[in-house]
Amino acid sequence: MFDDDSRDLQTPDRPDASPLTARALEATDPLLYACETRGCRRPTTTVTADCYQCQECATALEERPLLADGGVTWTDLTAFRRDCLEAIATLETAGETPYGLAIQDALEERYGEVNQSRLYLNLDELVDADLVEKSTIDRRTNGYRLTPTGRRLLETRARQLADCCGLTVTEGDRR
Repeated sequence: MFDDDSRDLQTPDRPDASPLTARALEATDPLLYACETRGCRRPTTTVTADCYQCQECATALEERPLLADGGVTWTDLTAFRRDCLEAIATLETAGETPYGLAIQDALEERYGEVNQSRLYLNLDELVDADLVEKSTIDRRTNGYRLTPTGRRLLETRARQLADCCGLTVTEGDRR
């Protein structure tokens, strides 16, 4: 196996391998990685979908899953669908009606031109996942709003990002 310094991967036969990693590697067959959880550098062989984590950190994350209702996780959603949720929440917070073109305008600030069929297909997927509720405003216009499940998913993600940055979020922090 080759060296990957970005993940502190070291093989035991390297003269500059750290003593902790080299000793641990000598004791086990699989390659050992340093845990990438912030503040933890324990050696690990556990590889999760997102990074290398020791068992203690992986267990801690499992205890705080980012689940909306036990079905859809934040990482189940594409970046575009996440951004759709954020755009709907932003429009709702501003007191505006989140309808298709308003959502498209909000997304175009980030993406440039957004194809309408892409937008509506993704909004329908969010409706199917029970994260967004669709209503009819008029014959040609649909309104969208976050379901309680969608709002909880966004709020959980916001708290996790705040934790990463060392920030504290309180209910009074809403706009």
